[in-house]
Amino acid sequence: MVKAYFGYKFETLFGSIGNNGGVIINDIAYTIVDQYLLLLNIKTQEIIQQIVIEGKNIKITKIAIKDNTLAIGYHDGEIIIYNLIDNEVQCRFFNHQSEITQLVFLSEAVLISGSCDTSIIVWDLADQQLQFRLIGHSNQITALDIISLEDQSLAITQQFIVSGSKDGLVKIWDLNLECSIATLSSMHSEVTCLCVYENYLLICTNSDEVLIKSCQLISGKCQIDNDGIIKRQSFIRAVQCQFVQQKLLILNNEKKIEVYKSKQGKKLQKAENFSQSLIYSTVISQLNKIVYFQAMVFKNLLKIYIFTSDNQIVIKELNNDNVDENNNVAIQQITGQVKQIKLTQNDHKLVVIASNKCYQFDNETAQQVNCLTNTSNLTSLCILPKNKYFMVGDEQGTLYLVDMNQNEIVFEQKIHNSNINSIECHENCKAFNGLVIMTTEIDKKVNFVELFFNKTQKCLEFQVVNTIYLKENIRSAQFSYDGNYYAFAQMNNIVSIYYCDSHKLYLELYGHSLPVLTFAYTSDDTIVISAGADKSIKLWATDFGNCKKTLKAHTAEVIQIKTVNETHYFFSGCKDNIIKYWDGDTYQLILQFNEALAGVQSMAVGCIGDLFYSATKNGVIRKYVQTKEQIFVSEEEEKRLQETLMQELQNKNKQQTGFDQGLDQVKKDLTLVQIGQQKLLETEQLMDILEKIKQYRETIDQGEVPNEDLFYNKNVTEYLFDNLQNSDLSSLMKFLHHQHLVTLIDEMNQDLALKQYPIIINKLITYIFNKVDGFGFNSHEIMMKVINIRTQLQIYFKKEKKIAGYNLDILNLMIQDISKNQDDFIFE
Repeated sequence: MVKAYFGYKFETLFGSIGNNGGVIINDIAYTIVDQYLLLLNIKTQEIIQQIVIEGKNIKITKIAIKDNTLAIGYHDGEIIIYNLIDNEVQCRFFNHQSEITQLVFLSEAVLISGSCDTSIIVWDLADQQLQFRLIGHSNQITALDIISLEDQSLAITQQFIVSGSKDGLVKIWDLNLECSIATLSSMHSEVTCLCVYENYLLICTNSDEVLIKSCQLISGKCQIDNDGIIKRQSFIRAVQCQFVQQKLLILNNEKKIEVYKSKQGKKLQKAENFSQSLIYSTVISQLNKIVYFQAMVFKNLLKIYIFTSDNQIVIKELNNDNVDENNNVAIQQITGQVKQIKLTQNDHKLVVIASNKCYQFDNETAQQVNCLTNTSNLTSLCILPKNKYFMVGDEQGTLYLVDMNQNEIVFEQKIHNSNINSIECHENCKAFNGLVIMTTEIDKKVNFVELFFNKTQKCLEFQVVNTIYLKENIRSAQFSYDGNYYAFAQMNNIVSIYYCDSHKLYLELYGHSLPVLTFAYTSDDTIVISAGADKSIKLWATDFGNCKKTLKAHTAEVIQIKTVNETHYFFSGCKDNIIKYWDGDTYQLILQFNEALAGVQSMAVGCIGDLFYSATKNGVIRKYVQTKEQIFVSEEEEKRLQETLMQELQNKNKQQTGFDQGLDQVKKDLTLVQIGQQKLLETEQLMDILEKIKQYRETIDQGEVPNEDLFYNKNVTEYLFDNLQNSDLSSLMKFLHHQHLVTLIDEMNQDLALKQYPIIINKLITYIFNKVDGFGFNSHEIMMKVINIRTQLQIYFKKEKKIAGYNLDILNLMIQDISKNQDDFIFE
C-alpha cells in the first residue's frame, strides 16, 4: 500500500519590513525581503499586501514602478512585469544573462534594464517583447537615468538614456537611433552611480570626486561640457546619489549618507558652476546599516526615507544643515539576527528573540502584539506550560522570567558565568515533583531551576535546585517526553542521555564524525533524531542506543531538527538554505522547501503539525501551513528530479550560449537575424540607387543624354525618396559609404525633395548631424549644403506651424458657432 501525506505551502512572512531597499510612492513603501515584495502603509505602519511570485526563489535585486505596473529584477537576470491592479504576472523576460542592477521606466509601455552582463535592453511592454539591445559597455551597468534636452534650433525636446558602468564610461543613448550619441571616457576609475539635475550629469566615481557635466542639444547633436569637480569629504566608494532641493545626497560604502548643499541655500542656475556652488553640509548615519535611501520634498521640507539592512525604514527630516532627530520616525518589527523562535502550546502566539529584544506575534494575523527590550543580547528561549510565562537567557548568563500578557520581567537572576545557550522545561518531571527548567551554558555547566511563589513579594520567582558539570561543551539539550530522561548534544560528536532522578548516564549515542548541533525526541520517546556538522541525520533507538538509519541529508551543517507530535515525521533545517520534511519510519524524504535564501537558524512546529515556522540567518521568518492535498513520495521525487535536470540544462545553456533562454527565445533571435538580413538588403538596394543617380547626374553634367529607363519613367528625386519612404532610415544610414552619402545630400538639396519629403529629410539631417565626425566630413562645400538643407527645413516647419495655427483658429470659431446654434442642428 502506497503511503500518502499532507503537504505544506508557504503562507506569509512574520516580522519583516525589508532588507534590500525599496521604493516609496504616495505613502506606500514597496520593500524587498529576499524574493518577496511587501507593500507597507507609511502612515499606519501596516503591511497591506505581500507579493509572492510562485516558484520564484531567487533574490530580488531591483524594482521600478510606473503607475500600476511593477517591474521586478532578479539575481538570475529575469525580469517579471507585475500588474498591481489585477495582482498577476503580465509577462516575464529572460534575455539578461546575470543579475539585474538597474531598472528605469521611460513610459508606462517602455522599460529599460541594465545588468551585470554589460548590456542595456529596451523592452516594449505593450507587445511584451525585447525592442532592442544597447551594446557599448564592457563591464557591469551601475547606473541608468533619463535626461531631457531641448534643441532650441529645432524647437524640440527629446529624452535620452544615460548609463554608467564599471568600465569607467558614461554613455548617452538615443533610442530613436538605437545607438550611443555621446561617450564620456575621461573617468579616473569605474562609475559607481550618477544622477541627473536639469541638463547636468553628476557622476560619482570610485574616488573622492563627483564629476559635473553639462549637456546641450544643438541642431540634433549632443554636446557635453565639463562643469567642474566636487571634492567629497570621504574617499569611501559612493553607491547611490540623488540631487533634490538644491542638495546632493551620496550614500557611501560605509552605509552613511553625505549631504552637500548649495551656498547660502540659493537655487542653482543652469549657467552656474556646480563645483563652486555645492559645499559639504552634514552626514547621516543609522548605525551604519543604510542600504538604500529616497529623498522627497513635502511642503518645502526634505524627508529622507532610509532602508536599513536590519529590517527598518527610518524617516529623517533635513532642516538646513541639521538632521532633526526629534522628528525621526522608525518603522520596524524584528531588528537584528533572529536567534530562536518558539510557538506557545496552543499555537496562538509566536515568540521570537533577536539581538536584545523579545517579540510576540499573533499567529493568525501575523501582527506584532508585544516587544520586550533587554540590556544585553538574548541567546535562548523557553515558553512555560499554560502559556502565561516564558523564560529567556542572555549572553551574560542571566535568566529572566517574563509575564507574557503583561510583557514585563517578573524576576531575573544571574545563574551562569557566560552565554546561556539552551533553556528546556518539563511540567511533569517526577524527579523534581512537577515543573523543572534546565539551563545550559557552553562551558559544560547545567542548572536545574524550579519556580516558587514569594509570599512576601507576592510574585513568582525561581531558584537553582541542582547543578551538574559535564566533561564536554554543550550545544543543545532536551527532556524526553515522559520526563524520565534528559539529553545533551556535545562537542565530542556524542549525544548523552541521563536519568532525571539520579543524573547518571543512561546511553551514549556514538556515530557522528563531527559535533552534534541539534537533536530531538519523537513524542513516543522511542527514537532520538540527531544531526550536526557532518551534514548527516541519524535515527537512534532509545532502548539500546543502536543507530537505525543514517541519512545523507544536506550539503552543509544541519542546524535544527524538529519532530511532529504523535508521529515519527520530522523537519531538518540547514545552512544550505533548505528545509526537508522526513518520514522517520520509512526514512524517506517527503518534501523539500527551497524558499529560504539564507541559512536556517531556528524552527518551530505547531502542536498538531498543521503549521511550522522557519527563521533564517538574515532575519526572515516564514510561516508554512498544511494543505489538504495528498502527496506521494514517488511523485515528489520525480518533481525534484525534473527540477534538478532543468537546472542542469539551464546552467549548461548558460555556459554554451551566455544566455538563459529556451526555444521561444531562439526563435525570436532567428527572427531578429532575418530582420537584420533584410535591413542589409535594403541598404544594398539604396547604394545601388544612389550609384545610378550619381552616374545619371554625371551623364547630364557631361552634356550627354541619360537613360530615363533607369528610374522606371519617374523623376529621379521621387524615385529615390519613394524608396526611402517605408525604410528604416537609422539602419540604412549606419552602413552607408561616404561617397553614397554625398550623393544623398545632393539629392536632399533639390527643391522638389524639400517640398515633397520634408519629414524624411528632417530625420536624415538629424542623423547626419549626430554622426558628422563618424562620416569624416572635411569639405566646407558639403557642410554648407547640409546647413542649407537644415535652414530650408526650419523655414518650411515655421510656415506649416503658422498654417496649422490659422486652421485651428477657424476650427475654434466653427465650434463656437455650432455651440451657439445647437438647437438648429439635428444629429442622427
